[in-house]
Amino acid sequence: MRMVLSKSRNSQIYALDALVAFTLFASILVLSSLSWHKLNNMIYQNEQQNELNYIALHALNILVKSAGIPVNWTNVSEVKMIGLSNGSANVIDPQKVTTFLDFVNESDFNYKFAKKLLCVGKYEFMLQVYNSTQLIAAVGKKPSRISDVAVAYAPIVMGNDTGKIVIAVWA
Repeated sequence: MRMVLSKSRNSQIYALDALVAFTLFASILVLSSLSWHKLNNMIYQNEQQNELNYIALHALNILVKSAGIPVNWTNVSEVKMIGLSNGSANVIDPQKVTTFLDFVNESDFNYKFAKKLLCVGKYEFMLQVYNSTQLIAAVGKKPSRISDVAVAYAPIVMGNDTGKIVIAVWA
């Protein structure tokens, strides 16, 4: 005995199959789109953080590894390239530190000029100088959020004391 389905029953089954297939396809498409958007957002944030890290390290290297141009600068406004070193990497000239920090604290115009010298571009910065026991000076702006900040630091010798220079860069 052979069972024969009517044509209307067959078309109901096909319509149900098509509905299930479309629902699965739409669900997969929506999930893929959401995943793609989330992945792109994560990649963008990672790229931005990498850029901030690079800029912070570059600015720090400019300060602690270079004496600047001219080498024996005494006036920041005449400097072509900033550097706080006395000629040896991580050995900092205390007079250059004082001159630079006083200059940056003087005005917003000087802060913007310092951003240019440090090659931080569109980003903001804060620079801190520590001796072996405490913070001795800080210049720049304070970040409003801690989450999007790149921080770099280097050990230094300044005069007869050791310490560190810390630079924070953020968008």
